[in-house]
Amino acid sequence: MAEDIKKILKEYNKDIKRHIDVLVEDFNQKIDLVIERQDSHSDKLDSHTDKLNSLSERLDSHSDKLDSHTDKLNSLSERLDSHTEMIGEMNVNITIIKSDINIIKNSLRNKVGLENFEMLEKRTKILELKRVNNNL
Repeated sequence: MAEDIKKILKEYNKDIKRHIDVLVEDFNQKIDLVIERQDSHSDKLDSHTDKLNSLSERLDSHSDKLDSHTDKLNSLSERLDSHTEMIGEMNVNITIIKSDINIIKNSLRNKVGLENFEMLEKRTKILELKRVNNNL
């Protein structure tokens, strides 16, 4: 029986080999297509990776600029707080100065002017001279 099978297989051996060769060739073509697509996808992925790297660099640059602006804003905020405090102190001082000026104005109204003072001084001298003369 083994010899019978060998005889039958010999007759079909060329057909089987040709059929396997066709299958191998078809398989190789399909593998080549898969490899081409893989290469195409790899190229696209490389392109996307380059774009993402570029965008990442730009984002890093923008982040640095934002950090710089944040630092400047914080500095300006501190200066503004300092100026607000100084203005508050000046406002208190101006209120005190106004109060002092009002006190000075009121006290000056009650005092004698220079012309009146000179006149009173002359009158006092005259009276003193009269008194001295009367006592002699």
